[in-house]
Amino acid sequence: AVTIKSDNFKKFKNAEESSFCIGTSGRITYQKDPSYFDKIVKNFSSKHNVTFKWIGDYAYNYTENRLDNKIVVTGWKSHQDVINEVSKLDIFIMTSLWEGMPLSLIEAQKIGIPCVVRNTVGNRDVVTNGETGFICSDIESFILKLQKLYLDENLRSKMSKKAKKIANKRFDVNRLNADLTNIYENNLNTNN
Repeated sequence: AVTIKSDNFKKFKNAEESSFCIGTSGRITYQKDPSYFDKIVKNFSSKHNVTFKWIGDYAYNYTENRLDNKIVVTGWKSHQDVINEVSKLDIFIMTSLWEGMPLSLIEAQKIGIPCVVRNTVGNRDVVTNGETGFICSDIESFILKLQKLYLDENLRSKMSKKAKKIANKRFDVNRLNADLTNIYENNLNTNN
């Protein structure tokens, strides 16, 4: 369960503004596939004036696949600072090879950030393709979907509202606690 303060909201910029920002959050590790992220940045930034940001830092002793210097790497942040940084993004992307319960993705959706994610377990369990973001199976589709969101402020706004609505309902702490309590109570009643 992810708790996000209700004052975190998304205010959209149009694509011509130089402060347009696309990013992700989490530790920079093999599992997050930073080389895939790099390929997206190199391809997309050659065509559009955007800032790419990785909110987080390299995992301890991680030396492979260092990120391109075009990418702003924020370093370690407190959880609230991460939420503040994510809320400034226009599009959230996740390039992970796999996820379990992708908390940073859930947080982005709860804030109302449209997401473009790699078609992997965990990611596709959070994003509703075409409604709260896009699920992509290759670099080319990543670029196309990013461009679509970048150029269409109305689509970003529509996906933002839908993402926030669905994520706040699906990942509500009270609802999850009630569901878990019901599972335990039903299991105890069955075993007695």
